Amino acid sequence: MPTRWRARFRVLVFQLIALWFMLGRFVWHYRRWWLSALVLGVVSGGTYAMLQPTRYRTTVVLSLEPEVFNQNTISSLMQVTRGYAHLIESAPVLDEVARAEGWPEDGNTLHRLVRAEADAGALVLRISADSATPADAKRIAHGVMMHFIQRLESDNPRRNEPDRLHAVVLTPAMRAERVAPRPFQAMAVGGVVGVLLMVPAVLWDAWRRRTRLFTPHEAERLLRAPTLGVIPR
Repeated sequence: MPTRWRARFRVLVFQLIALWFMLGRFVWHYRRWWLSALVLGVVSGGTYAMLQPTRYRTTVVLSLEPEVFNQNTISSLMQVTRGYAHLIESAPVLDEVARAEGWPEDGNTLHRLVRAEADAGALVLRISADSATPADAKRIAHGVMMHFIQRLESDNPRRNEPDRLHAVVLTPAMRAERVAPRPFQAMAVGGVVGVLLMVPAVLWDAWRRRTRLFTPHEAERLLRAPTLGVIPR
């Protein structure tokens, strides 16, 4: 490396270090502001999480196996799998499931609780159901899964052999995990949002103090002389 580039590199490093020191002093000067915003954000996030209703989720995973494996038809079968995902979570199909199972929920209610998605690049379906209790989440997920398997098997005789699919249960509806509320996640997000919202106030106060002195201590620190008196407003 030439000598002049070394000198420029050292100057750049020292400038970056000085910038970090200035930024550190600025942050430390407003430490009470940051701490207040952090505490307020954490408390707000925790309160918001506690006000949310408890929600559980059960997810079942199905692998759709073709009756006759053909590399040329895999892409079309993936499109069929994505179509099944949209069909499963549609309100009319869920209403049919509710009537067949004798559930108190209707199709529109289940449409808000049930989600289905197809994995990219694989013949895999994931069906998830949310509910206020673990038992209801498992009941809905299992019922929707069984209804889809029965419908799939009943449609196979009307399809061409390369287009027939059989469902293999990879993950049954055995357990339900709590997905809401999540107080620690909400508190973390609330703390970050609180600090970010405090940035404009800190910048405004820093800009305001560039040309004004608000306390005798600030005047003494700037002029390095004792304060003899204060003129009232």
